[in-house]
Amino acid sequence: MRLPCSVESTAKGLYGVKSVINNIVIAPVVIGTDHLLKQGVDSVLQKYPGVEAITKDSIVYLQGKVENTKLVEMKNAISSLKPKMIENRLAMK
Repeated sequence: MRLPCSVESTAKGLYGVKSVINNIVIAPVVIGTDHLLKQGVDSVLQKYPGVEAITKDSIVYLQGKVENTKLVEMKNAISSLKPKMIENRLAMK
């Protein structure tokens, strides 16, 4: 079943256009695991206000400042989310 397409209609309405072949295909939307991982990491980091994280390709990059005594606790909580790797770019307070 073909649905009306505004791109196709617009193209057909242009001066000089004789015909339009519509080969537009809409692929299914896939939500990657990075979105869920980022949400989990952000939830963990609410307890650590000086720390931020970038999540890319299931790797968590930590940056900012954290108290030395809280580092292990924070990394264990993030590890429980099962990232491929945690890269520590943190400065210690």
